[in-house]
Amino acid sequence: MKQKIIMEILVVKNNRKESAMEGLKENLKEFFNIFKRVLKGKIKIALLLGVTAYSFFKLMHIPYAGVLSLVLFFSNLIPYIGIFIGGGMVVLIILFVGSWQQSLMALGVIIGLQLLEGMYLEPKVLGKEFNMHPIWIFIAVLLGGAVFGIPGMILAVPLAVFIKETIRK
Repeated sequence: MKQKIIMEILVVKNNRKESAMEGLKENLKEFFNIFKRVLKGKIKIALLLGVTAYSFFKLMHIPYAGVLSLVLFFSNLIPYIGIFIGGGMVVLIILFVGSWQQSLMALGVIIGLQLLEGMYLEPKVLGKEFNMHPIWIFIAVLLGGAVFGIPGMILAVPLAVFIKETIRK
């Protein structure tokens, strides 16, 4: 009985109560829709970073620039730890197939791109997609990470957008 009352209190839509299961289904559907949109934004950013890395690697005459850029693209889709895995692999591969100077320059490019992504691109692109100021995206990721660690960072932006959309309705 208590659980039913709590569910009905939590699930209020358009100033009227709906059945708890219908409201919950609708809210979950909306959350997953937002999550898909966030994922699309992250793919756009990863693609931009992959193409940019490819351009820099070609300018530096690094062998296998295309394959290494693909590694960075796919690893960048893994939130927050992927770039360390992919970037580390790329730097080590360049160390073996190129020179230590090329490896060091590639490390600089990867760090620069990661800073650009984390501090500017992701908040800007996702903020524009969801009509949220980039600082709120940045704060959501910081708070999500501080409270719930990596899972909190992954779910922070979709959750912040969901809360904003729910309050707006």
